[in-house]
Amino acid sequence: MALVGVARPGSALAQSSGGAGGDAPASVSGRSPGVDPPRGPWWTLWSWRTPHDRVIAGMITMHVYELDQAPTNNRAFGVIYHGVLGATFITTHGPRGFAAAFERAWLEGTLGPARTMLGFRAGLVYGYDRRLFELADHTPILPYGQPVLLVRAGPISLDLTYTWVVFSLTGGISLW
Repeated sequence: MALVGVARPGSALAQSSGGAGGDAPASVSGRSPGVDPPRGPWWTLWSWRTPHDRVIAGMITMHVYELDQAPTNNRAFGVIYHGVLGATFITTHGPRGFAAAFERAWLEGTLGPARTMLGFRAGLVYGYDRRLFELADHTPILPYGQPVLLVRAGPISLDLTYTWVVFSLTGGISLW
């Protein structure tokens, strides 16, 4: 499996990515060659927008405290374009939810014919109440963050994410 991630020019990771002079090519990594991530307290969040633009066409979820239950079909629909997500879905408890977030990639690679990405989403979500957690009763819009593991074969993609107490598997398709 070949990985491209946040790599300093000349590092072993950058040299293994096949770029000239040890830099990851922008077309693979989504960034300009030779650009170092910033230093400081936020360095762990440094990443690049995902190059995996896609339409979200379905989502199933499993709550960690209800693993004996069947997965829930959340009938999600949305778009991820240039690393920005906009989506709607049915929450586990019934109301329609909405999410807006940035999706960023930490590492990318290949696994056989599939492309892979490990990254995160950070944004805002609407449509929950205290069944998610107490803060949801005091504000209709909540911040959220989630790790994302994406596997993409051709135009078809699957995202595995985790948020608060829920694992989600989201299907997608690239139309461009």
